Amino acid sequence: MISFLKGFLMEQESNQVVLNVNNVGFCITVPSSDLMEISQCDEVSLHTYLHVREDSMELYGSVSKDTMFVFKKLIDVSGIGPKGAMNILSSMPSQELIKAIIREDTTSLSKCPGVGKKTAERMVLELKDKFKNVSRDESPVSCEIPNSIKDEAIEALMNLGYKKFDATRRAEAAYREELELEEIIRIALKE
Repeated sequence: MISFLKGFLMEQESNQVVLNVNNVGFCITVPSSDLMEISQCDEVSLHTYLHVREDSMELYGSVSKDTMFVFKKLIDVSGIGPKGAMNILSSMPSQELIKAIIREDTTSLSKCPGVGKKTAERMVLELKDKFKNVSRDESPVSCEIPNSIKDEAIEALMNLGYKKFDATRRAEAAYREELELEEIIRIALKE
């Protein structure tokens, strides 16, 4: 229902932010790893998930579309709700979580808050095949730009006045394997 919000940061608490989107404040629970990035941005863009129960509606989100992809897979696991999924993603980045699930590393998974041995085994059982069969376009593990071009593009955008988060987001959106650095920067500036 609400899959994306873009607005200005009004408040920030332990794991929640309030975003002003056209003078409407949205309270969104985010992974703790996103809080530092969010606090450095003038304008914040969050991919979100609206969780509806009979007594409440809660928004969960992340600056990363990949993190939300993993979040949605986690809440499909029986016994893991949205709060539990956010706690897991706060303690382990999504790429590490996927690798742990594929390797069947229940010891690492059990270190996440609220995840015991049985829940870790259930996560592996229910998600291993889903993460192995994810296409290249959807997979959070395979979306990275090679470091040299990525770093150069980000640095160039930061020299032009963009904050690190915005520069990273624009560089990743503009990246294509066949493009040179200058073309990536030109596309990033147009967006």
